[in-house]
Amino acid sequence: YEEEYNGIDFFRKESRPGIFAEYNYSPIPQLAVVPGARVDFHNLYGTFFTPRLHVKYGIDDNTTLRISGGKGYRSVNLLAENMNYLASSRQFVVINNPTYEEGWNYGFNLTRYFSINNRDLRVTADYYRTDFIKQTVVDIDSDIREVRFYDLEGKSYSNNYQVEIAYELFERLDLMTAFRYSDVKTQYGDKLLTKPLTNKYKALLTVSYATEERDWLFDTSFLLNGDGR
Repeated sequence: YEEEYNGIDFFRKESRPGIFAEYNYSPIPQLAVVPGARVDFHNLYGTFFTPRLHVKYGIDDNTTLRISGGKGYRSVNLLAENMNYLASSRQFVVINNPTYEEGWNYGFNLTRYFSINNRDLRVTADYYRTDFIKQTVVDIDSDIREVRFYDLEGKSYSNNYQVEIAYELFERLDLMTAFRYSDVKTQYGDKLLTKPLTNKYKALLTVSYATEERDWLFDTSFLLNGDGR
């Protein structure tokens, strides 16, 4: 990776061989448990151990619960991931050289089918949370003339809630609507603030129609982006 801008130079060569294993366990037909683990040997950042767990349980013929959790690592590409700030007059100030980010992610998915007029109405509810242990903070609050980059000291997390409904209203006419609410906060100095330029909520509606022979497909969508700081 080679990134250069205005005196900032981040050049690095990364190598990360690793091994991965998982185990599938299903003591009863309704339950599936898949634990997994990965070990990576990074030439710059050392050894990473990444566990994960997926659980699927069929509550009944129409209801499925999925639970998952695990750890994640990623390298930081500081300039490529913050190109939107290059359009401003802010100066990039790198206080701590970026390395990698580390966090835990966990949550659940609940899917339920209802039969209406001999067609399935699918309702899906999701909740996922990420807790960062190590993160490169992008700070545009401390100084209106600067974008500051430094290591996280304190809390940083995101909560995402989503509900989705899908139904074939008429033959070959499909409707899908979804609503997502996001609560994303990061520690900036001694303040825990909502992450800027992040939508608090989004709403989506799509309508799809196919002709009988599926020679023609028609789609339209409406997306509402909520406000943000």
